[in-house]
Amino acid sequence: MLRLRFQAVLLLFTLAVLVPSAVAQTVIATVTAGVQPSATAVNPVTNTVYVVNSNCFNNGGCSSTGSVTVINGATNLPTATVNVGALPVAVAVNVQTNQIYVANECGTDITCASPGTVSVIAGGSNNTGSVQVGYYPTDVEVDSATNQIYVVNNCGNDNGCASAGTVTVINGVSDNTTNVNVGVQPYVAAINSVTNMIYVPNDCGNDLTCQSLGTVTVINGGNNSTSTLTVGAFPYGAAVNAVTNNIYVVNNCGSDIGCGSPATVSVIAGGTNNIQTVTIGNYNETSINSTPAIDAVTNQIYVPNYSDATVTDIDGASNNTTLVDVGNRPRAAAMNSLTNRVYVDNYTDGTVSVIAGTGNPVPLQLFSITPCRLIDTRSNGGPIPGQTSRIFNLPQLAQSDSPQCANLSSAVAYSLNVTVVPPSGGTLAI
Repeated sequence: MLRLRFQAVLLLFTLAVLVPSAVAQTVIATVTAGVQPSATAVNPVTNTVYVVNSNCFNNGGCSSTGSVTVINGATNLPTATVNVGALPVAVAVNVQTNQIYVANECGTDITCASPGTVSVIAGGSNNTGSVQVGYYPTDVEVDSATNQIYVVNNCGNDNGCASAGTVTVINGVSDNTTNVNVGVQPYVAAINSVTNMIYVPNDCGNDLTCQSLGTVTVINGGNNSTSTLTVGAFPYGAAVNAVTNNIYVVNNCGSDIGCGSPATVSVIAGGTNNIQTVTIGNYNETSINSTPAIDAVTNQIYVPNYSDATVTDIDGASNNTTLVDVGNRPRAAAMNSLTNRVYVDNYTDGTVSVIAGTGNPVPLQLFSITPCRLIDTRSNGGPIPGQTSRIFNLPQLAQSDSPQCANLSSAVAYSLNVTVVPPSGGTLAI
């Protein structure tokens, strides 16, 4: 069999961005999921929504391993149920590979005496595989640009939870793993794929007695080195706006470890690590167990309010807030910026609320830019063998060249010229 090796040159000409219209947020549909849904993720390319069902009951523990409800985003109808591990609590999607990753807090053991696992679902077939991680994984996040998966292990390598947490980094190609030490009782992570930085809030900071303010461990995705920022009391949820490079961390108890203060959101400026604070509500009424969603195009942040059946919508430009009514015990939100839909899973109801954002849907508009060469593999990365692929982070490439290309952070589509250069000479443009 003849296997060719090609060099590639990517030249950018135009890009399409979302241009929002001013329409108030409202719930437009409620979709039935499984027992106690606890996390949601969206693949905007396939317009598919993945809802994790813990299959656990408040009075009887977990009756079986969990499942994932697959929802068609165009029709808002469930299309499949996929079985995963025990007590699944988080889900993330790699839009480049169409792989879905589900963190199972108890692995395959409903008694929770074993390390956790991550179920890997193939988006096309719904076939599954599994990767072992640390104890009590509570979140999984994907960097589609690097094909690295970050799993937050609340108890690190300690089944007794008497040690600090860890983050297991999974290579999306080989499934090989690396562990990174973080703070005490981490629950979630958020990734900026443009800067290749990962943000992990630690509920108890670096204090095993939990008598100190929380911290955020910042992981450099290039070499897994870490630094630490101090935020509010008992930080839980986190999300990143890659366009503004702002990181939003939900502090359950504001700035008071006695939990006598309203809940807040720490807004971290990724470039400087300066922090602003936004008050969003009372303890246990707005932020407990909540995972925010961000619309990077409209700069809106959606924070589920677990105990009062609402979602707080924060305007990223002004930090002003509004409330949207949803179902009972909303725990997590996920955003599809292409359709401008927010998906909020309601833990007690076993449903998903579908919120229309600031457009219905947001239209695309094409803009011409100065032609710019993004990459030439002859001097960067080498030839691409036949029957293989290579992932390119276009926004990152656009800012790494000298001179820099246009800022692509708000674009959702691109017009590219790809020139293929065989080793034997000659050029083929496609």
